[in-house]
Amino acid sequence: DFGFYDPNVIVSVSEEEEEKLLQIYPNPAHNEFTIEGELRHYRIELFNAVGQLQQTYNPKEKAFTIDISTIPQGLYLLRAIHKENEYVETYKLIKQ
Repeated sequence: DFGFYDPNVIVSVSEEEEEKLLQIYPNPAHNEFTIEGELRHYRIELFNAVGQLQQTYNPKEKAFTIDISTIPQGLYLLRAIHKENEYVETYKLIKQ
């Protein structure tokens, strides 16, 4: 008996998903993915899993498609950096 376990007590943790400013789909992706949002305000950076910058984008449209057909499969991080206040959002992207 560990003294702290009570099978009659139910504990639940609810993590509210933080609302993201941009949408990325499909994720996982094969050859390309699309980013949607107020992209003209952001610089987009794509990093591999070890933190190496793969590409930088400065999209002007509300939907921007990125070709990833030439990069290896794996986990990537996409950073959206606001051009005026340097606010950063990071997204995980899986290349299949």
